Amino acid sequence: MPRAIVLVLTLIGILVIPLALKKCASPKTPPVAVAPSGAPLAPAVSSPEPAGNKPIGYGMTFGLAALEDKDPKDVASLECGAGDATLERPYKGGCNPTVGDTSCRIVLPLLCIKKGDLPRPGGLSGHGWTRGELAATQAVMGATLDSEMKANVMCERELGPGWRMATFADGGNYMDDQNYDHEARGDVWGLQGRLGPNIGGNGRYWVNSPGQSANCWN
Repeated sequence: MPRAIVLVLTLIGILVIPLALKKCASPKTPPVAVAPSGAPLAPAVSSPEPAGNKPIGYGMTFGLAALEDKDPKDVASLECGAGDATLERPYKGGCNPTVGDTSCRIVLPLLCIKKGDLPRPGGLSGHGWTRGELAATQAVMGATLDSEMKANVMCERELGPGWRMATFADGGNYMDDQNYDHEARGDVWGLQGRLGPNIGGNGRYWVNSPGQSANCWN
């Protein structure tokens, strides 16, 4: 009888002991944190705030001015008040170099310049000789010009090395600050240069106004 008991216990040990060892070796699953209501706690995820669209602003533009009969035909002459467009925020009836004059929703070419040391042609009327060449890009919506660098790259990509977006100051123009009134002194804000590609008609062109909130990227 004792031998039978020993045999039974031995068989039980053979079956039970490996199962116990396997259970002890298996990784334990950490307990799930439970909220007071009994629902499992989930990690908090913050939803990003919807990005607001940047308001459409205004940019400064110059218009192509008609040349006088005695003016050289290879010159491009652009002025603050020229062109056939109705400006939305004009300053003294022309461009607005401080806050922009044309909605950036409008599609216009960029006025580009390649600076040089060209002498002013004799007998040329108007103001703003840049000593360089003026040309234009294909027309673009102003709102797509989100940086000055992008505008300069566009001029260089379409016209070649050395081209950049023309600025208000390239023609020696000055703002009406410190009681300086350009109209009272007979000045006309203008940009003149040797005629380059893509300039024609009576339209207007995007022009950079450095240091002012008058560009579509401001």
